[in-house]
Amino acid sequence: MARFFEHTQSVRVSRHCPKGWWMENVTEHVVKGTCLGPDCTQSVFTPSAEGKTARFDVKTERWSPEIDDATLVPFYSVDGVRYFVDEPDGAFPEWAIFEVPPVYEPQTQTVHHDGKKWRVLDIKTGARYWDKEGREQVVAEPGFVLPDDHTWEAPPHVEEGFAVVLEHGKWRLVEDYRGQIQYQKNDGSVSEEVTDLGPIKQGWTLKSPNSPFDVWKQNRWQYDREKERPAKAVNERHWRNGKLTSIIQRLEQYERDLRVPEAYRTGALTESDYENLLADRKALCDYPDNPDFPFGERPALRSDGKGALS
Repeated sequence: MARFFEHTQSVRVSRHCPKGWWMENVTEHVVKGTCLGPDCTQSVFTPSAEGKTARFDVKTERWSPEIDDATLVPFYSVDGVRYFVDEPDGAFPEWAIFEVPPVYEPQTQTVHHDGKKWRVLDIKTGARYWDKEGREQVVAEPGFVLPDDHTWEAPPHVEEGFAVVLEHGKWRLVEDYRGQIQYQKNDGSVSEEVTDLGPIKQGWTLKSPNSPFDVWKQNRWQYDREKERPAKAVNERHWRNGKLTSIIQRLEQYERDLRVPEAYRTGALTESDYENLLADRKALCDYPDNPDFPFGERPALRSDGKGALS
């Protein structure tokens, strides 16, 4: 509530901002019948030390407990830009750095804080640098810090089949088979694409097998008859069973026809055909027992294509 003075006089007051924060202590000359401005109070706050402040509550006409004035404390970004908070009791951002950056030449240099200390950096905007696999990049910002596993040194010329890698700051040529298919020597049916730099893994090869029945011998793929034997036997038995089923059906038809008068027979087999079918049935039954099965020649069938079922 405004207090009007009964006498012209000088009074000691504290001035504060519209939000109540203390600004200064001054002597105000007031004329009889007037009052102090809304930014002044006769409840004088005196900081205990430089950088201290408090906040005046116009409703209670009391000052808050004294605090450090945060607006007086400069802080910096990692690139050395200086900031201040807006309020005396304001919070500093998590990234705030309170250490003052070193002196540097702004035209040719910049600064960067690496989390532990400040570094003065030469401005290299537009300069080229390379990652650990030799990919070229260009500096796009003044405060650039060369990342780990990168270098300012251009990689050497690379021949086909090789690539460069950066190791301990030095370029090294390594074999590059990426994108090619490698095969497991113990099982040529197992393959995978090469995705990493360097020599082919132990026990693998880039040479592709010529057939599913190849084995790795003497540093190359070689056909293995014994490896093919199980699959070959299955195929040959499948062929034998198909032929044998057809022949048995024709024999049974012939035998059925013999039980009816000749005028009513439907088959076209002759007695000679019948004997050929019997011989073929015997040959097919014996085929799997041949010593060179399944790689020997198939039995020659006398009845093939003759006397088909009607």
